[in-house]
Amino acid sequence: MKIRKDLPIVILALLFSCGEKISSTIKCEQNGPPVFASGPEVKTGSSSLDFVFKLNQTAKIYYVVYKSDQGSITSQQLKDEVLSSAANSQVLVKEVVEVACADLEEDVIITASGLPENTSVYAYMVAESNSLDEVLQDAPTFFEAQMKERQPVETFHSDAENRDVLYLVYRPEELLKGSEETFPAIIFLGGNGETSTQGQINLIRNGTLPEYLSKGNDIPFIVFSPQHIVNNWNVDMVNEMVEEAKSKYPVDVDRIHLTGISGGGIGAWNYAVKYPEQLASLVPISGDGQDNKACNLVNMAVWAFHNDGDGLVATSGSINMVNAINACNPGPKVEAKLTIFEDAGHNAWRRVYDINSSEWSKTTIQPIDIYAWISEQSK
Repeated sequence: MKIRKDLPIVILALLFSCGEKISSTIKCEQNGPPVFASGPEVKTGSSSLDFVFKLNQTAKIYYVVYKSDQGSITSQQLKDEVLSSAANSQVLVKEVVEVACADLEEDVIITASGLPENTSVYAYMVAESNSLDEVLQDAPTFFEAQMKERQPVETFHSDAENRDVLYLVYRPEELLKGSEETFPAIIFLGGNGETSTQGQINLIRNGTLPEYLSKGNDIPFIVFSPQHIVNNWNVDMVNEMVEEAKSKYPVDVDRIHLTGISGGGIGAWNYAVKYPEQLASLVPISGDGQDNKACNLVNMAVWAFHNDGDGLVATSGSINMVNAINACNPGPKVEAKLTIFEDAGHNAWRRVYDINSSEWSKTTIQPIDIYAWISEQSK
């Protein structure tokens, strides 16, 4: 990333109100152009960019994010661009932001959202004093930044299948921007319609979780989607995916969750009964399981989904598994849940993964935020 201070394009206006002094070294009211006490710098995700800095006084920050390098522009030109209502095809995002005096001791973080993934963007920002006078900085600060890929393809070697397994990995924006925290993880297993030949990805289709993420939707999980090449999931390979996630990514091992659709729903049930110690929750959709092993699942949260008129995988598959879990003695730590949609189709997952899906209009059940529920589950 390079920083150039002779170009004005990004305008973010931060207005610090004239309040009391925060410390002996910070004054809310000062003459002259604002001075950055630290920064500015930018941190990029796949769809958003953060400007991070500290200021010595209240100010307005103007910023613009462009598709291409705009060359040298003045502070006044940048401010005018931000305030202009005229269309500019080169502008991705522009804004003026006000920041309160009480924020002067902390890092100011301004987020520009809705940016294209895996491409270079060109951001300009300039500060303007907003208390005793209105003076712009001499020149804008310029950033050329690389947006990250939303779901890059990675590989691990599977001993269980004696092949290199491709997988998609989605990382939350906070992680892409450098967070050192651990994150909950979701493992997604596709159905028979998502099988592929070796070396190819066929997961971003049919209303899958990877497709939902590919449309710019963000969720607070690292999501791993291994690519299968045969219809029946090898649960030992799935466990290798789990171990890959734990060893190479900042995954909270107490919050690993598994979901799958159709044949992947069957695979999810089968994995969970063999490796229950790995999971905090299970969300199988349009699947079927081994109800004679259901009591292996009493220590995890389970929410199954199915359509009542599913002609490919009988609804009884989900009903029998959930009933068997709840009949265990001792019983599950959390009662297993089952939602059946009055729908003749097989693809119940389209609405489950997308709370805004038009599929919800076809059922009397109110939209469910499955990600909020998963977020509540832990070992």
